[in-house]
Amino acid sequence: MSRKPISFIARVFAAIIILQACSSPQMVFEEEDILTVPADSNEYWETVISHKPRYPWRAFNIGLDGCVNVSYVINKEGKPRSLKILKSSVERVFDSAALTAVQKFRFKPSGDNPERQIVRTNMVVYFLIGGSSIFEDSDPDEVKSRCSLD
Repeated sequence: MSRKPISFIARVFAAIIILQACSSPQMVFEEEDILTVPADSNEYWETVISHKPRYPWRAFNIGLDGCVNVSYVINKEGKPRSLKILKSSVERVFDSAALTAVQKFRFKPSGDNPERQIVRTNMVVYFLIGGSSIFEDSDPDEVKSRCSLD
């Protein structure tokens, strides 16, 4: 079986794609530019769009509650980037849904943040059957009793 030669047009197209990828802004943040802030702080950024997570149907069908602590960086455009799971109450069951929900959040700079300071923070995403499956809507004592990240 002989190989067909790659056409000139295909090579040029591949080179253009590689050059565009190399020249596009990278999502790497310089650690010295990032300020770490507590999860409930609105000092630098305020939530303008929140997103309820999709409950994984297999977990829902067996009545499984859980929570995921997600770390992320809010960039200058108010978008979460560099998402990372810090801790899950049930390993890997809710992780993907939690990451997807947090990634859809949008933030605006607070009045004290006109320079749009990049910050690292975290958010706990809750999955509770028979109750809210999102952050601020739940009674904190109920959530803590039903979902432990210890």
